[in-house]
Amino acid sequence: MYPLPHDTTEICRLNDMHYMFWVHQGYRNIIAPIDPKPQQILDLGTGSGRWVCEVAVEQPTARVIGLDLVPVDPLEEVAYNCEFNVADFNDGLVKLYGTCTMDLVHSRQSALVILLTDRIIMAGLSKFQWNSLMSEVYEILRPGGWIQCCEFRGSHFFSESKRLPDDCALNEVLTNPLDTVCLTLTVLLISG
Repeated sequence: MYPLPHDTTEICRLNDMHYMFWVHQGYRNIIAPIDPKPQQILDLGTGSGRWVCEVAVEQPTARVIGLDLVPVDPLEEVAYNCEFNVADFNDGLVKLYGTCTMDLVHSRQSALVILLTDRIIMAGLSKFQWNSLMSEVYEILRPGGWIQCCEFRGSHFFSESKRLPDDCALNEVLTNPLDTVCLTLTVLLISG
């Protein structure tokens, strides 16, 4: 279940987040050295769909797919090679897309955890789910394909008790303490 409203205000907020990632990535959507003519690109937890719409224009040879729990209705025009699927990626990516089908799998903020007085109000992935997801992603990658995972650390992670749960996937992925306020982009690139 998506814990935030699915309305124009939320889509605008997600588009603002997209812009922040884009700037921090050097004004690029894709930083992985993918094939110059990719065939299929998947965005996990696509949110507003903005990344998918932009990448579809940038990569006209690719079928660019956005996957999310809720229907996506982007505020911008959708290219011919852009599509959106409604499903939970925790239910199995191989079941949805088969094996060896993707040139790039993109994900951002999938490890996000926000705490309020030790009560999770929005949760991303635990370590167990992260490992399971990465195994599934690796299976759907074509040989030579890439995984591009982007996470902000610092200001997007907070806890009034100054603690994050031990099973927070970010504790495995990021190296600096999570309760410090900074805007550092961590990008994990993995080649298939």
